[in-house]
Amino acid sequence: MTNATTPATSSGGGFPPMLMFFISLQQTVFISACVGNGLVIFVFTKYLKFKSNTNKFIVSLSVADSFTGIASGIQVFYFLYPNIAADKYVCFLRYNIISYMTFTSQLTVMLATLDRYVAIGHPHKYSKFITETTSNIMCILPWLLAIFDLLPFLGWNNWLPGMSCVYGLLFSKSWYGTTCVIIYTISAMTFLMYLSILRTAWRYHNKIKPQQTDQQNQMKTKAMEKDIRSAKVTGIVALVFSMCWLPYKAIQLRDAISSEERSPLLREIGNWLLVSNLPRPSPSSQVEDKRQRTNSEKSSESDTDSESEQSDYNSREKDEMSKPSDLLPKVSLTDGDIVRIAETVKQLLKDDIEKTVERVINEKQKHLIDRINDIEEKQCNLESTLTIKTNQLNELHVKNTKLQQKVDDVEQHSRKSLLRFSGVPVSRGENTTEKVVNIVKKIGVNIKVDDVSVSHRTGKYKEDKPRQIIARFPKHDLKVEILKSAKKLREIPGLQNICINQDLTKTRDETVFRARAYARNHRLKATWVVDGKIMVIGKDNNKHAVTRMYDLNDHVFQSDNFTEINELEDNQESEMQYASNGHDRVGEQPASHVPV
Repeated sequence: MTNATTPATSSGGGFPPMLMFFISLQQTVFISACVGNGLVIFVFTKYLKFKSNTNKFIVSLSVADSFTGIASGIQVFYFLYPNIAADKYVCFLRYNIISYMTFTSQLTVMLATLDRYVAIGHPHKYSKFITETTSNIMCILPWLLAIFDLLPFLGWNNWLPGMSCVYGLLFSKSWYGTTCVIIYTISAMTFLMYLSILRTAWRYHNKIKPQQTDQQNQMKTKAMEKDIRSAKVTGIVALVFSMCWLPYKAIQLRDAISSEERSPLLREIGNWLLVSNLPRPSPSSQVEDKRQRTNSEKSSESDTDSESEQSDYNSREKDEMSKPSDLLPKVSLTDGDIVRIAETVKQLLKDDIEKTVERVINEKQKHLIDRINDIEEKQCNLESTLTIKTNQLNELHVKNTKLQQKVDDVEQHSRKSLLRFSGVPVSRGENTTEKVVNIVKKIGVNIKVDDVSVSHRTGKYKEDKPRQIIARFPKHDLKVEILKSAKKLREIPGLQNICINQDLTKTRDETVFRARAYARNHRLKATWVVDGKIMVIGKDNNKHAVTRMYDLNDHVFQSDNFTEINELEDNQESEMQYASNGHDRVGEQPASHVPV
């Protein structure tokens, strides 16, 4: 970080030769950092695919170095246009971008060292603690923690209007003293972890490795060697960062502790140390490429050596087997001996095969039989449950039918004193009781207004048909007399369209309507209603009282010919249209069809 914003110009009006060289060096660093780290990021993301945690840390370092190189490149604008540094935040960006990226790089190196420390020092706990999620967090964490380095933007600074953009003037000694202590602490922690890594690696090479003989130990050896190679890569990166930044931070720490200003020589040394610290193509990429090439060469050599040894062993074994042995006695066998031996071997094999097959079949059969028994038991339980539920459902159906019949009887009993008058014209401000009394008087029944306790119209409103009038007659004899005289309405002019019927429940009303349909189709000889009871005369010339539809069908159809029943119901379906109250039919039957 340079400490001058307005460079001294030479007598010719240009920059001094040393400053020109300094600016050229910065631009060279800018180009090399962007190109080199860009190649590292491209290779690691496209070909290596983050196969190890070390690769993730290397990419994170390369990104930070790239931004540091960009920050180095834009320093030239502060020399060419010194007036831009008069803005507070533009001036801070000159120094804080590089400082932020340096802080991020140091933290990334420390966490990469921690990853290798756990992998080598505690390999049995590595997979438990360093998961993919943990490694991703460890890569992101340095970028978040380094935000601490941006506190000068929030007020931790010595900025005054008109102040020169000089690092030693902008930031207080407490600020860059704190940053120096943090960087040295991170480097010390990294150094201590690498001491533990080197001690573990030394113990491995001198004690554990010579004892690796079996295949499992060889696999452990390869895994340990891989972790050590990754630790070497991280160690080289940590060493490079320490060698670059610690001397420069030592000068800043001296400034924080001492009240004396830097001498011109010390200031120049600090500037050149800063330029030497700016990023270059990461050495970790070269080490990683070399390590991978070495791994592939070793793997191919080991495969070739193992194949050649195996082929030599097989050839020697064949040669030994092809040579006749002089130690074995010569034996001569006749054809009969060979046959007896063959029969004996055949019998032995047959017995063994039969026993083996029988055992296997029994085991399989036992498993299948157990499953079949379980299925049969479950099926029996389900059938038993189904039978119980079916019986319960039948009982509930019977109870429901009885309850419906009782409810229908109670409802019909409450309608015992009611009569319905249909076809009575509507007049404005009408008195339905007076209209009922007038109609009843015209059919020859002696009645007074007091004989009707209550009356009103009921049913839905229709434009082409007046609603029915329902009236309550407390005197039962009077109601019966009215029903008997109702057929006279057909003979009285102006009253031919009026009908008088008993008030029935919806169930009985539908049954009456079906009974009349049967009578018109000559399936019944006659039907009428008495006090809510539906009376029919069947083809057997006997009189029956019915209240439900299936009772009616029992008297109409003397067999179980359900096809005939369904056909008749389909033919009469269009005739059975009721309003929402269940009584106002489209085609009302005349009163004469309801004998008493």
